Amino acid sequence: MKVVFLDIDGVLNTATTLPLRENLIKLGGIVVGFNQLDKNAIAQLNRVTDTTGAKIVISSSWRIGCSTPEKFKVLCEYLKQQGVAGEIISRTPTDQEYAANLGKPGSYGTGPGQIYFGYCRGKEIQMWLDQQFLPIESFVIVDDNSDMEHLTNKLVMTEFEVGIVEQDADRMIEILNRT
Repeated sequence: MKVVFLDIDGVLNTATTLPLRENLIKLGGIVVGFNQLDKNAIAQLNRVTDTTGAKIVISSSWRIGCSTPEKFKVLCEYLKQQGVAGEIISRTPTDQEYAANLGKPGSYGTGPGQIYFGYCRGKEIQMWLDQQFLPIESFVIVDDNSDMEHLTNKLVMTEFEVGIVEQDADRMIEILNRT
């Protein structure tokens, strides 16, 4: 299986869409508000998933507010409504899940590269990879931050202002097609 670890802010939610009015999505009695997304960036993500058959795992901080299965379903539905065509299969662990898995709940790191009082995104992605039963053929990380530590060679870093552009998508496809 090929996997795209997807950040949203700075990747699909750009400087153009950030000031736009928030969308409220209701599904099964749950209401969650989301920023609008950049259609050009979504088109590039879709090109990646269509070309490679990669599945999507949400690594964005948006997963923090959508950590219950019900709220995650709302997030997935919203991304589909916005035009994301690839199959969303999961999300990376939150910082609290990461700490609990390490047996250190409430014991978070600090300093550069730390996210949400917790661990860098690269470690959260690695934890997700370590917990998989299906073989991962290849993966790519698309993010506007560089806190990937040992996974930096899998990172395609976007610019917040524009999100995924054609060159980023080309690089993502190249990384995913390496075996």
